[in-house]
Amino acid sequence: MNVQTVSVSDLSLDILLNELHLPLVDGKANREKIEEAITIGMLEGALGYVDEETVNLAIGLIDDILVEYRVQ
Repeated sequence: MNVQTVSVSDLSLDILLNELHLPLVDGKANREKIEEAITIGMLEGALGYVDEETVNLAIGLIDDILVEYRVQ
């Protein structure tokens, strides 16, 4: 497993556990709220650098989970 895969998994899990994906927007994760929380976390030093590709993959994974489990 490569480093980005681990980062995406960790980030996705953190987003889900902290309910940053809510409220859903058109049945998908709330991208704006997630990106804002990540930016704030990086600025406060709570998170290291997270690149846009990792954020996109994490949000995509969350959206896939929502579809798989048919969360409305």
